Amino acid sequence: MRICLGYRPKIRCEVPQLLLDLMNKCIDAEPQNRPTAKELSTTLYSFFEDLKNKKTELYKQVKNIKNLDKNLLTYGQVKYQTHPQAIYTSRSLNLSKLSKPVNAVSRLIDYEIPNDQVNESCYAILQ
Repeated sequence: MRICLGYRPKIRCEVPQLLLDLMNKCIDAEPQNRPTAKELSTTLYSFFEDLKNKKTELYKQVKNIKNLDKNLLTYGQVKYQTHPQAIYTSRSLNLSKLSKPVNAVSRLIDYEIPNDQVNESCYAILQ
């Protein structure tokens, strides 16, 4: 629930700066500052291609991190302990009384996208 107050999780392991910047964009409190699905897809594809070239910044960052910690797979593992008498089920949460996020200036916008634009956009993304 703290995320509703504007808190964002800290990245607790070594991550290339380029990926860290992208993650921070994705969790920005302002939706218009977050990348679109298409922008995200393009960026991730670019990163994937960069990993093939030893001269790129991303390749160098990943290699540096691998040299720092050979055991990244075990670094961030979390062990959960469940209570034997607890009931673990999904349920609706009453979010009507949440305070406004501390780092957001969002406002309600009434906007309608015509069906032909939606279909064109979906088709373009699937290409």
